[in-house]
Amino acid sequence: MVAMLSVKVISEYHGSSLIDYLAHAFGVSKKKAKLAVDERRVFVNRRRIWMAKYKLSAGDLVEFQEGDQIAPVKELSIIWENAALLVVNKPSGVLSEGAGSVEELLRKQRKDSALRLVHRLDRDTTGCLMVARSDESFEQMKGQFEGHRVKKIYRALVSGIVERDKFVISTPIDGKSAKSEFRVLARSPQATELEISIETGRMHQIRKHILSAGHQVIGDKKYGDSKRLNTTQRGIAR
Repeated sequence: MVAMLSVKVISEYHGSSLIDYLAHAFGVSKKKAKLAVDERRVFVNRRRIWMAKYKLSAGDLVEFQEGDQIAPVKELSIIWENAALLVVNKPSGVLSEGAGSVEELLRKQRKDSALRLVHRLDRDTTGCLMVARSDESFEQMKGQFEGHRVKKIYRALVSGIVERDKFVISTPIDGKSAKSEFRVLARSPQATELEISIETGRMHQIRKHILSAGHQVIGDKKYGDSKRLNTTQRGIAR
């Protein structure tokens, strides 16, 4: 977990921009302050703010989440492989596809330009990615994913206490069918660890479905409501 620093705005800085105040109050460069704002690691009065020119008022509580300091990925860990497929351990902070992605890194690491991801995971998500070693294996696995013959299981830490041990959410997402099955693994007074099995792979399906049940994935910068989290929970980066 990264540190969460906080300070109240004194009258002298009433009307200051968020980026200027971050640089002053936390002793960071404006470039680093802007990065924190862009990465949605800054809160004002418990609300996540991503506008660098946001004007502050005297008495505002400003919280600054220090960076994760993710080390550059030099080599990816191969979990399993055979003649047709690789399974790679995707680290957090790396895109699945595109420049600097898992796919690009793996092609360089294995010196094999034919390697091709069968599916994707969000940038901040860690987990297993299947990689086809040929066009033939890619098409075969693509068919299995499209035919819902692959079982995808995730784990997530969500806010609050989820009371039901098992439940299913089938709310459509963007007009398309979506189904998520949830099972409680552990509970604490502040959070619940869930195992989630999804039959469909809609964008941000798990985050949207658990939000509809009155909880949020802790560290979710897109859909989470930071006002409903305490300082410790807001300090969880992802």
